[in-house]
Amino acid sequence: MLYTDEQYIGQVRVVAGAVTAVPALGAALPNANCVSASTNPNPLLAAGEDATEGKTADCIANFSAIAALQGVGIAPIASAAQTFQEVRSASWSSVDPKMTIDFKPNDNSMVWYTYSTGFKGGGWQFATYFEN
Repeated sequence: MLYTDEQYIGQVRVVAGAVTAVPALGAALPNANCVSASTNPNPLLAAGEDATEGKTADCIANFSAIAALQGVGIAPIASAAQTFQEVRSASWSSVDPKMTIDFKPNDNSMVWYTYSTGFKGGGWQFATYFEN
C-alpha cells in the first residue's frame, strides 16, 4: 500500500476542497476539509463509494494552504512564490591541455599516466572494482 488510510483521505480532502471552492472564486476559508456523506468507517472505501454512488461531500478550502503544499505526497512542486528566473552570463578564455599515455603489458593489466592543467575533476573507476 502506498499510503495509509489517513494519508489517502487527507489528499482526497485537499483536492476535493480545492475543486469545490473554485466556483466560489477561491474564498479564503480557515482550512481545507471535507465531510463525506458516506457512513463507511473505512476512508478508502468511503471515498470510493462517494465517487461511484454519486454521493457528495461538503468541502471548504484555503488556497494559501493548498499553494504551500509540496507535491501532495508525491514529489516537491514549486509554488508561485518559489518560481523565479535567474540570468547569468560569463566568458573566459583558457587552453587546458591534457595528455594521457597508457600501456597494456598483458591482456589483464593496463598502466597509464595522465598530465593535465586547469580543472581536475576527481572520480573513481569501477571498471575492475567488482570482479565476476
